[in-house]
Amino acid sequence: MIKRTGFAETAQAALYYEVWEKSVPAGADGPAERTPLVMLHGNGEDHHIFDRMAEIMSRKFRVILMDSRGHGASRSGACLKRDGMFTIEDMAGDVIEVLDVLGKGEAALLGFSDGANIALEAASRFPDRITAVAAVSGNALPWGVTPGFFLTVQAQYPLYWLRERLARSEETKREMRRKR
Repeated sequence: MIKRTGFAETAQAALYYEVWEKSVPAGADGPAERTPLVMLHGNGEDHHIFDRMAEIMSRKFRVILMDSRGHGASRSGACLKRDGMFTIEDMAGDVIEVLDVLGKGEAALLGFSDGANIALEAASRFPDRITAVAAVSGNALPWGVTPGFFLTVQAQYPLYWLRERLARSEETKREMRRKR
């Protein structure tokens, strides 16, 4: 497995990325360059939610994992606009910025939750750059969720977030992140 890491420095963000690709033995049959597949995580997560899937998908694709603004290794003041806010549209542009830094003209996108929203926005804004989209559990609004479930999630999310931040062991941090 070949794995490269880096940051895409933009005017508004320092975006962390990883490129995963299965090494191909010399003389082996296969494409000279594998299709890029960008995998986009949901809100409050980071690229690690795709670690197992990235290993599998890297057999056929050049997998690009990235941390959205304000998430994972991309966290920094540079990720915020002057008013402290950023949007799905901003993060869709970030996908293109990462592709530009990596010298990739086109890519397929796989997004989960808010990552699905980002993928759909990127495909809408940059149709010449996005070859395919797999949008899993995109949710612009929480309509359709029962009020009891919605209130439970609203109450639990900040508790898991706080427990993750206060946890001493990496195992507890991972468990709280998974529950969140």
